[in-house]
Amino acid sequence: MAKLGAKICLDAGDLARMENYLTLVESTEPLNIRKCDRGFSLNFAREFRADNGLLDPADAIDEEQRVTARFERAARRCKLAIAAGERESASTAVAEMASIAREVEKEWLRQSYLRRVVNCYVELKDALAGETLFARFQQG
Repeated sequence: MAKLGAKICLDAGDLARMENYLTLVESTEPLNIRKCDRGFSLNFAREFRADNGLLDPADAIDEEQRVTARFERAARRCKLAIAAGERESASTAVAEMASIAREVEKEWLRQSYLRRVVNCYVELKDALAGETLFARFQQG
């Protein structure tokens, strides 16, 4: 239930309340008494933050989570900049997203990230940049 509460608060833009829910999740860690469950609560909260662009990449537990945290953080900045009408900030964030996406080793994840980058260019109504990126994406 705390996961749902955190997601609802995140979608509503109430980050303080979202953190309260994640703190609640983390506080259940002592209840994980089985060896296989140790760290679950803390990892869940860290993954939630990474997947929503709220985790500092330095706090990631591995390189994959660090890349996710960097990409999602840039995507979050882009989304907020578009909503605020800050086109230049959004363009900078999209360029960072594209740079990060190109570094991803897993083909399926790189393609997913690049599609999201193209969609951001569409939202920015920057068809030329989107087409250029998409052409490079198709070439490999």
